[in-house]
Amino acid sequence: MTINSVTVVNGSAGNIGPPGPAGPSYNGTSTSIFAISVGPKTFITQPDLAYLPGSRVRFSSAALPIDDWMEGVVASYTAGVMLVTIDLISTTRDANTHNDWNLSSTGTPGEKGVNGAQGVAGRPGNVIWHGVAAPTPSNPVSPVDGDYYLQSNPAVPGSAAYLWGPYLHTASPSWGTSGLLLAVGPTGPAGPTGATGPAGATGPAGAQGAQGPSGTQGPAGNAGPPGATGSGYGGFSTTSVAVAIGSISLTLTTTGYAYVVGARIRAASQSSGEWMEGAITAYSGNILTFTSSLVNGSGTHADWNISIAGVQGVQGPTGASGSGTGDMLAANNLSELTNKPQARTNLGLATVAATGAYADLSGKPLPPTQRNVTSSPITVTATDEIINCNITSGSASLNLPAASTRAGRPILIKDVGGQFSAHPLTINCAGAEKMDGIASISLNTNYQFLRLVPANDGASSGWSIV
Repeated sequence: MTINSVTVVNGSAGNIGPPGPAGPSYNGTSTSIFAISVGPKTFITQPDLAYLPGSRVRFSSAALPIDDWMEGVVASYTAGVMLVTIDLISTTRDANTHNDWNLSSTGTPGEKGVNGAQGVAGRPGNVIWHGVAAPTPSNPVSPVDGDYYLQSNPAVPGSAAYLWGPYLHTASPSWGTSGLLLAVGPTGPAGPTGATGPAGATGPAGAQGAQGPSGTQGPAGNAGPPGATGSGYGGFSTTSVAVAIGSISLTLTTTGYAYVVGARIRAASQSSGEWMEGAITAYSGNILTFTSSLVNGSGTHADWNISIAGVQGVQGPTGASGSGTGDMLAANNLSELTNKPQARTNLGLATVAATGAYADLSGKPLPPTQRNVTSSPITVTATDEIINCNITSGSASLNLPAASTRAGRPILIKDVGGQFSAHPLTINCAGAEKMDGIASISLNTNYQFLRLVPANDGASSGWSIV
């Protein structure tokens, strides 16, 4: 079969396919820090931009994109690191560094255009006028804005010269208020220095004389007056807080104490005797904060006496085990004893009951004896250990007994009422005795305290301040 011709019939156009994925963009940003200048620079930018080596890119500051920009050719661009050779910068740029760059593609600068037509001739340039006298509104006769005036007198060598201007016809005065001193006449030559006469010969040194005998030592000078009482320790707080382990903050009723961070204090309830001890973590104004690490009691109180405390000693070694047989349980409260009368005798309870000089079974002494006083003069008794003062009138005094009568028992005097500032307390020694060399001490700061320990070593006398 032979086919003589074929007729091609075109079909209808197919549907438009979906849009392809978006290609990489030329728009990017960078926070690399640069001033606007020519030369190679490395920018950190987005890793998926469309730039290739040889592309041209503009970096514009987002704050001032019209004035602050620079352009160059991409040398390399890999994983968001773009090395660009900057060859064109804005003529209105500032001198600051920038880190707010916007990146955009830009074209190559066009060829330089042909020169423009010659402009009209400008007016003659400014001149410098000259005269012997200072310029006036009529001298020189026709100045223009920007002219200067040199005031000098060539006929007087060495005379001063002044430069006035620039002239401004809208100013008053138009030449300014004074000229700029340019030069004065030269200083005449200095006369020749006269010749220095010859130095005389130095005579021989005489023999050193023998050292004279030392003079006798003079008598000791008089003792100076006692120094001012320091800030001291003590204090009182009405902050309501429970006895507990942890951070405690107390508001003191007065300020100005000598406490520092790290010092150890005790806060003791005036009414109950319960207390907390710990190291100070902050002290400012009248706010005292410490970390309570040792407590006695658990009640809530608002009558805290503050004092310095020593660091708790290390625990002693465990004692050796007893030689007896059988065990006693704390839960049985000594009910295991087979001979209770003998046990009472062994513990000395009969003697304790008869004398009243007792301590608890752990051997700890009883709390110190405290006494509250509200009137003056104050006489220290044999059993006084802490004297709490609350004297509200006049000036008070306290007369110490002879140190030898205290048998080494210390005494503490404390202002619990906050009255020492208005009603100071004077403490006097007996006879010739002294407190660390001082015969009389005045306590004049509210809530101040003084602890005295009597000499008890068989050789010393008087009191020590501790």
